Amino acid sequence: YKTITAGPDKSSMNSLGECSHQTIGNAIRSLLHASGLDLKYWNFAFHHFIRLFNFFPHGTRDKSPFELVYGYKPDLSLL
Repeated sequence: YKTITAGPDKSSMNSLGECSHQTIGNAIRSLLHASGLDLKYWNFAFHHFIRLFNFFPHGTRDKSPFELVYGYKPDLSLL
C-alpha cells in the first residue's frame, strides 16, 4: 500500500480513485434514470448500489467483498 499526495484540483494525478468515483456516479445516475426517480433520491440509490457492489464478486476474485469480510455468502432474497 502506497500513499501518493496529489495537489488540489489535480484529479488526474489520482486516476485509480477517480475511476472508482466515476463508476459509482455513473451507476447511481443509471439507477435513478431507469427508475424514473428524482435526484433527491441520490442517497438511497448510492446505498443501494454500494450494497449490490459488495454482494457480488468483481474483478479477478471468486468471492464478493461481503464474503471476504464475513466468511459467508450474503442473503440475496431481500434484494
